[in-house]
Amino acid sequence: MLLAGAVSIGAMLGGAPDEDCRKLKRFAIELGLAFQLQDDLLDSYGDQRLGKAIGGDILEGKKTFLTVTAMSHADEATREELRDLLADNRMAAEQKIASVKAIYDRLDIPRLTQQQIELRFERALGHLDTLSADPQRTARLREFAAGLLGRNK
Repeated sequence: MLLAGAVSIGAMLGGAPDEDCRKLKRFAIELGLAFQLQDDLLDSYGDQRLGKAIGGDILEGKKTFLTVTAMSHADEATREELRDLLADNRMAAEQKIASVKAIYDRLDIPRLTQQQIELRFERALGHLDTLSADPQRTARLREFAAGLLGRNK
């Protein structure tokens, strides 16, 4: 929501029409969701060179998109196993992370999360396409969006 507020304020101060302000807010909300989903995915499957310990969300028992999606796609036995793993504070960190990720992998959670990231990103860009402004004026927003998600296109 911070991104949506910043984009909305910028659009208003820049004199954008009300409808464009609404579209820009929707752009920022979708982009923010894509970014958060990517952050959740990288927390479990990223590289420690990102400056963030891998598996922190798992160790903290956070209810990320990955966890919620796993719970919704799992059978009852797997849901119970995942709940037990997330609640277990005695298990070694590496083992806990590996066990939770094994469940995620079995349920194809990384792919499902990546699909949602791409969907949100495309929706965000779609909102830019509907603005009354010249597409050249939205080019920097597109670059920002691509950079935020580490994309080349």
